[in-house]
Amino acid sequence: RQSMRATAPARSPPSLRTTMPPFPSDVQWFPAEIRRLIVAIKKHEALYNPRHDGFGLRDTQNKSWKAVATLVGGGKTDIQCRDKWNCLRGTYRRHVRTEAT
Repeated sequence: RQSMRATAPARSPPSLRTTMPPFPSDVQWFPAEIRRLIVAIKKHEALYNPRHDGFGLRDTQNKSWKAVATLVGGGKTDIQCRDKWNCLRGTYRRHVRTEAT
């Protein structure tokens, strides 16, 4: 009778395992990177201007986020840039709302 251990498949070495990317809160953003993010987004109106022809088009927005990530640098991905932008925008909106009351 063989033990389960002998018949169980071997685990992949750590270098071959896939890992989840860090959560947005796990990514450190420096002030200079945030400024570069804002400047880069200004250059890609399809991300924020509903009157832009590419606004709401997934392919255009994906390309824009990849371009933004390249401009930001620092190893930031398009997803990290998008998540940071959404966080910044939400924080700004809450601030404006509380200032108005």
